[in-house]
Amino acid sequence: MTPPTKKRILLSILLPLVLLAVPELYLRRRVPACGVTPFRISQREGLSSEFRPGFRTLYKGFDIQFNSRGYRGEEFPAREAGKLRVALVGDSFVFGTAVDLPDTLAVRLQEALGEAQVLNLGVPGYNAGNVAAVLELDALPLDPDVVVYVFYSNDVDPPPHYDAIDPDGVIDSMYGFPLHSALLQWLNVRIKQAALRVLGKQLARRTPQISREQWEQGGGERVRRAIVRMRDACAARGVRFLVAGYPHLTDRRKNPFRPIDEAAAELCAELGVQWIDLAEAFGDQQDLTGYWASVFDTHPNGEANGRVAAYLAQFLRGE
Repeated sequence: MTPPTKKRILLSILLPLVLLAVPELYLRRRVPACGVTPFRISQREGLSSEFRPGFRTLYKGFDIQFNSRGYRGEEFPAREAGKLRVALVGDSFVFGTAVDLPDTLAVRLQEALGEAQVLNLGVPGYNAGNVAAVLELDALPLDPDVVVYVFYSNDVDPPPHYDAIDPDGVIDSMYGFPLHSALLQWLNVRIKQAALRVLGKQLARRTPQISREQWEQGGGERVRRAIVRMRDACAARGVRFLVAGYPHLTDRRKNPFRPIDEAAAELCAELGVQWIDLAEAFGDQQDLTGYWASVFDTHPNGEANGRVAAYLAQFLRGE
């Protein structure tokens, strides 16, 4: 083999690697960065983990401050006469994963309500049972007028369990990405979005059948027990309680979680709990993928939370 031939072979190998490395490095800079974990093992019944009170860190690209009670944002205000006081409980959709504080559902809801106090008690990763514990342990002692459980379809999951959490551990921003590649994740998302828009196909492992099975094989009973606990705890204190279902941000006609949302709505009707379908906040729009926080994160962005807050405010004002 002559030297020029070796150079051509080497060039043919290196050139594709360079062409792949450039977009990979560019997209890695766009993946929301994380710092030291804000979580710790919880010693409280019903919670396997919780936020570290008074802690501050970088989480999903944003500087996050936790108050002395271990929830996002500033200290909860003292109750003021004449102001509606609302406690939001739920998971990452309430917390505001991948959005800045002004774009969280709690802040947008307070803006929509005007003279009101809206408290953010959301924690990423919590299931329905965890949320019920938060309502009993933290939300009701804050003396709210109303508690809103913002339900999301993965709340049917079993409770998470952690043996230990490294207090100095840095969260892996690309956890779950194919081969830890930002480029492959970007392509993965774009292909799925294109398939939904052009072919009407849901290119994902999740299907409506899987959602039905998840509800029927324990998930539905977990949600039932949690909602009954929350309903009864609120009733004992004379606090209004309602459940608001936040939609999965995909093509609504191809939503693989629809069976869970429908079953949750039926369960609330059976239990005498008001259910609010927050998908109605988006009107006739079918494709909701434009409301993602980023191409790397399917949590709702500020615009989505603004729409949902305006819709939810109508029910809280009794309109």
